[in-house]
Order: sequence, then structure tokens, then C-alpha cells
Amino acid sequence: MSTDIIVAIINGLVTILVGIITARVAYLGSMRGAKLQIEKANADAERVKKEEEELAKKFIKSFLYMEITENIKKISPQQIRSIRERAEDKLSVSTYLEIKPKLSFDTYNEVRHTLNKINDVLFVAEVLRIYKCFKILKDNGKLNDKSVVAAGEIYDALQHWIKKLHIEEHLE
Repeated sequence: MSTDIIVAIINGLVTILVGIITARVAYLGSMRGAKLQIEKANADAERVKKEEEELAKKFIKSFLYMEITENIKKISPQQIRSIRERAEDKLSVSTYLEIKPKLSFDTYNEVRHTLNKINDVLFVAEVLRIYKCFKILKDNGKLNDKSVVAAGEIYDALQHWIKKLHIEEHLE
């Protein structure tokens, strides 16, 4: 074989080898670039999701807290004391007390589905707890029909929100 053919074969093999290496490097580079873009897009999406969640939480707090405050103020201090007495099992059997305030659930019903999107379990649990108590009081306000435990849960929830919303003057 002549040297020209050998040189041509070597040049061809080197060209093919360089092409394969270049293709492999380009493939790895594009995969790395795509991975970085996906990671950045995921991070951006997560940041946007958290911002939306915080906005939703602020929105819910501003409107829902107003409704909770109004609902608590519809329950008289005497009724709250009676709930406490029932929770302590000190409400006399002869005392038949009906607590059936006209509580509002409009805002809660509007934002109820948005609560599922909030990733703050404690916040959501607090809201659900007080509205569960409001529902119990609205549906069946007969205090004597409540168990001591149920009255205790209602009283604790009311106390928690009275302090949280700084409406302590409503207690006495």
C-alpha cells in the first residue's frame, strides 16, 4: 500500500474519531444545558407558587379574619361564659341555654377551596377549627345538648381566636 493511501486512511479515521468525539461532547453539553434550564424553570415555578400561596394567604387573612371577628362578636360574653361553664361541667342542668347566633359563612364558603392550596397546615387547621365550632353553634345552639368535651373544644377555639384577633374586650 502506498503511503498516500495510508495517510488518507489515517486522516479519514481521525476525522471520523473527531466527529464522534465532537458529537458526544455536543450531546453531553446540550443535555447539561437542558438540565440546567429545567432546574431553573422548576425553581422559578416553585418561587411563583410560593408567592401565589402567600398572596392567597394574605387575601384569606384579610377577609376571613374580618368574618371570624364579626362572628365572635355575635356571640355574647354571657354565652361565652356559659360555654366555658359547660366545658367545666358547671352549667346547671336546670339552666337551658340556647346559643344560636346568626353567624356568617359567606367569606369562608368563597375561600374554602383556596384553603386547600395553602401549604400551611397550622393556619388551615385553625381556620377549619373555628368554622367547625361556628357550624356547631349555628346548627344546634342548645348548650345542654353539647358534651363537656365539645363545649371545651368550642370554648378553646373561641378563646384562641379572641386572643389572636385582639378582641379580648369581648370576653367580659
